[in-house]
This record gives sequence, C-alpha cells and structure tokens, in this order.
Amino acid sequence: MNIKARVKSPLADYLAVLALLFLPAFLFAQQPPASAAQAAADSLKFALVIGNGTYTRLTPLANPVNDANDVAAALTDLGFTVEKVLDGDQDQMESAIIRLKNRLSVAGNSYGFLFYAGHGGCGAWLFRP
Repeated sequence: MNIKARVKSPLADYLAVLALLFLPAFLFAQQPPASAAQAAADSLKFALVIGNGTYTRLTPLANPVNDANDVAAALTDLGFTVEKVLDGDQDQMESAIIRLKNRLSVAGNSYGFLFYAGHGGCGAWLFRP
C-alpha cells in the first residue's frame, strides 16, 4: 500500500484562519435591511481587535500588530465600531474587554466580534449577547 504524506504549508493554515475570521462578518454584513429600523439595528456591531507582538519576557512576534490592523480595517469596512489594542498589557486588554461587554449590554440588538493575535495563538469569536 502506497500512502503519500500530505505536507501542510503555513500559507494554507493562514488562509484557512482568515477564511474562518471573515466568513461570519461577511455573512452578517451582506444581509439587506428590511426597513430603516432594521438598518439601524444592523449597525450595532462592535469589535475588539487585539494584536500583541512586543513582550518583555517572550520573543517578539512580527505579525500580530499587522494582522490586527488588517482585521480592524476589514471590520470597519463591514460597519463594525472597532476598538484596537496594540501591544497592550493585561490591564489594557481587560479594560477593553469590559468596554466591549458594556457596549453590548447597552445596545439591545447587537453583535460582538473579538479578535486576538499574539503569543498563545490567534483566534476570532463572533457572538451575540
């Protein structure tokens, strides 16, 4: 039996992550509003984008800040109100998460999007309170 091992390229992994990140935002942004009231409700989209590449005790990372800037620009284009934290410490990140929670709590019909890139991985979450 001849079984060939499939080698995964880092580019394929990167493209798969980007597809998973942008698919939910793209789907929500493409829904046409049924009325003016629906259009106003659809505009309640909030995002927190965190990119940490500079660390005091760990190896610096080249891409997280660039990734965060790209994701923030794309989300802004899709109608999200975006807050960015670049190379933030724990207090700055916690404060930003609390601000996102508060925005979502006050806005009745809203969506939240959280993106993180840095040591520990890269991830994105779309949620509705």
